This record gives sequence, structure tokens and C-alpha cells, in this order.
Amino acid sequence: MAQLPDHLLKRAAEARAKAEGRSVEDVMAEMKSEPEPVRAPAPAPSTPAPVAEAVATGAALSMDELLAKVAEAKGMPAALAQRSAEARAKKT
Repeated sequence: MAQLPDHLLKRAAEARAKAEGRSVEDVMAEMKSEPEPVRAPAPAPSTPAPVAEAVATGAALSMDELLAKVAEAKGMPAALAQRSAEARAKKT
């Protein structure tokens, strides 16, 4: 990449990071052609997800119960989880 003033490079990195949902440091490293910074791995969740727990125990869930658990796990409204599931089903 051509040499840009630091303030312009930082603004571009901030905009790209926001658009791509990444950290500014990662984008800056990529733009400067440096290796990505090493991050510590995310800690494992201490409690199992509600859907995984239900599947592990062999519990039979109705579609509404399953959508409610998925929505709860993802922190989204059940109606949005249902629309998402329907859209994915249409793709396949």
C-alpha cells in the first residue's frame, strides 16, 4: 500500500474495522502488511448453551421451544430467529 499519513491510515482502518466488525488493530496490521497481532484464546463458556444442553439430554423440543432457546442463546427476538431459520431453509 502507498505510504499514507498516519492520521489518514488510522481513519481508514477505523472505518474498515467498523464495517467489518473487526478490531482497529487487526485492520491496521493488515493495511501495513504486518502479521495480525496474537490474541489470547477466548475462555470456554462455563455453562452449556441451552440448546446444546437440551440436545445432550435427549429432550424432545417443539419447534417453538427450539426457536425460543436459540433466540435466548443468541440474544435476539424469537420472531427474528424464526425468520432467519426460514431464510436458511430456503437456501438449501
